[in-house]
Amino acid sequence: MKNLIYILPLSLLFACGGNESTSQEEDLLNDFAFADSVQNQVTISEEIINEMIHSIPSPIEMTSLIQSTGADFNQSLLNKTDNLDKYTTAHQKAINLGIYGAELGYLNIYEKTMISVDYISAVRTLARDLKVEQFFDFQTLKRLANSNKNIDSLINITTQSFSKMDAFLREQNRTKASVLIVTGTFIEGLYIATQIAEQKANPELVERVGEQKMSIDNLLLMLNVYKSDPEMETLGKQIGKLKKLYDGVQIITVYGEPTSKEVDGMLVIEDNSTSEVKMSEELLTQITEKIKEIRSKII
Repeated sequence: MKNLIYILPLSLLFACGGNESTSQEEDLLNDFAFADSVQNQVTISEEIINEMIHSIPSPIEMTSLIQSTGADFNQSLLNKTDNLDKYTTAHQKAINLGIYGAELGYLNIYEKTMISVDYISAVRTLARDLKVEQFFDFQTLKRLANSNKNIDSLINITTQSFSKMDAFLREQNRTKASVLIVTGTFIEGLYIATQIAEQKANPELVERVGEQKMSIDNLLLMLNVYKSDPEMETLGKQIGKLKKLYDGVQIITVYGEPTSKEVDGMLVIEDNSTSEVKMSEELLTQITEKIKEIRSKII
């Protein structure tokens, strides 16, 4: 594994802002929009948010690896679009937007374009309620669904859509919504991966599951910023229990001298360090059950 991500000290990640507060009802702003500025505001640096998001495998990357194991498509793993009406709060809508977004990646890799139409519709509905519909344009997502023979293109389209949405949310002081969407994407990606790993053992997939130890550290750090919010505190505690299990995962890093090369006229530094993940079958089972439990409380 290359491109290792390191956690910086807390004092370097966050800058405190205003001290206003509001009720849960006001937090919805009557149109399901998050407004961090009306809570105990914490501004998270753009660099750290980008680093955290990039430390989490994209839905396309994870599901592409799943497909490479020879695992069959399993529709029963998906969050049913019938559940859409259950999501009435901004918190529920944001985290399930991330979940449905991750599932679109799974559907596209397996070329299930007919099924994906329902999930595109679900994404549009949640995005509209959260006032970010412009970043999930139906035509763009339809083009993504029809591009499943070009994985690089899928990753690029997905990354651009979420990056633009994330930048907009932060510009509007709605960082909490961005964190929840990323959390939903992470939970669903890990859920699908662990379910497949349980059914069809594959060393590379198991290693990828183990690698999420670093992503969870980042994710928990972000969630804890909003622990004054009861829903965020509950979610943080659930992810904290998952982190305790991941503390048993060993990641042994072997340093490799960085190299540089020119790509399209730009100097690129490549990290040649590698790592080995050590995780027992028992621990993998415990992680699988825990992420399943967390997900069941969300969908």
